[in-house]
Amino acid sequence: PRSDSLVGSLLTQLTPVRTYHDVNQVGERFQNAVKLAALPVLHENDTIAGMVWRDEFMTLYASRYGRDLHGRKPIHLFMDNRPIIAETTLQLKSLSQQITSQEPSHQHSVFIISEQGFYRGVGSLMDLLRQITDLQLTIARHANPLSGLPGNVPLNEHIQQSIREKRHATVCYFDLDNFKPYNDTYGYNKGDKVITKTAKILSQFIDHENDFLGHVGGDDFIVIFDSHDWRNRCEMMLEAFALLYSELYSDTHLQQGGIQAYDRHGQQVFYPLLSLSIGAVTISDFDYLIDETDLAEHATKAKSKAKKMPGNSLYQLNLSDCQPLAEAG
Repeated sequence: PRSDSLVGSLLTQLTPVRTYHDVNQVGERFQNAVKLAALPVLHENDTIAGMVWRDEFMTLYASRYGRDLHGRKPIHLFMDNRPIIAETTLQLKSLSQQITSQEPSHQHSVFIISEQGFYRGVGSLMDLLRQITDLQLTIARHANPLSGLPGNVPLNEHIQQSIREKRHATVCYFDLDNFKPYNDTYGYNKGDKVITKTAKILSQFIDHENDFLGHVGGDDFIVIFDSHDWRNRCEMMLEAFALLYSELYSDTHLQQGGIQAYDRHGQQVFYPLLSLSIGAVTISDFDYLIDETDLAEHATKAKSKAKKMPGNSLYQLNLSDCQPLAEAG
């Protein structure tokens, strides 16, 4: 996932207090920083104990006998021991769901950010909302109107980041074989149905926390898989696509195993049933890739190899397929 779609992008440094600090020390922190909404409380080993909320704390501290009664007591007696804690690698949308599922009385404007269980800083609810809105606007602005999926701009940004970070991601280029003759025979409404159903199948089998699905245009899709089981997911997509045939074709065409249609030269040609070809490129297999243009060349080559295989097919590009491309790079 893009770094700006993860909780780590919201990180703000804030010096915490410790469980053994007393109420008076915490009171001084709040009095010296009037905009401070909360203070995280840590154990001695930097793991998170809880959170002190300004409003609740100051109600107690500023009461008539608050300081006299509680000033020397340790702050852990007055903290919220169940604040929202989000890991830096958590998706923003997951954090948003976590916050909105809370009781309204437990919702606060600040949450704690951790890394592998240790305190890193805090994040603000307003920053979270702003970031999610910006991401949604970017995706909507560049979305494909038919499928509603992200288009070329968000796709290229994700690919650039994967190459830059040298991630062990696999980019899969999906293409429908024999789509034009199907469109010519059955009409554009049925053709659009094929596109939307294909998009739905791809969306069904990706891991929405880790993978990114985009619609390049026409009958071409790309998935950037960070899932390690990407090959298994692709196989399930191909199986699900094959189950569509009874919805898409007449009985006659199903029995024939395809359709008769005219090619671009006006000659009648027999075209087999629609099939899905997947060309796969694992970025870490090609350490000379520089940008999304390089990767597009390799993905196109992988897709061409897959299209030469009969029926629904998957081909993973390897280094020996690409010597001329590698030398050009």
